[in-house]
Amino acid sequence: MESTRHVLRPSPAIRAFGLAAALALAGAALTVGASAWGWPLAWGVVGLVVIALALVLVGLAWAAARRQQVTVELDDDGYRIAEPGGERAGAWAEVTRMTGAPGRLTLHHGDNERVHLVASPQRAEALDAVAADIAQRLDNSRGYTTLI
Repeated sequence: MESTRHVLRPSPAIRAFGLAAALALAGAALTVGASAWGWPLAWGVVGLVVIALALVLVGLAWAAARRQQVTVELDDDGYRIAEPGGERAGAWAEVTRMTGAPGRLTLHHGDNERVHLVASPQRAEALDAVAADIAQRLDNSRGYTTLI
């Protein structure tokens, strides 16, 4: 089999984007109110600062989601997982079993060592694809075939 690459991305930060939208609306209201209704100039400046904060929040939420993605590369010999905390690799011969739960996939290396892959419920289909690919590669590494 050829090597495959799976990218597990976190769910978007909906709360952060919602808060940024509310801040942008409030900032726009203050800026427009200051210029259209003759409010003091300070309110217009506060409105622009609030809009800038909203843009910063959007940027931080986007950057945080981008940094939290996990890349899983699988080939015939083993796997390599690149995540923000570092990189892990292992051979299929070292994996004693694979277990799964909703949103979680665990590769067991004997009784003590484990490698966990976690995905949000909204991204469960991506984790299911990784699990199916790993199962196929584990079967191939042990010489298992289908009998059909």
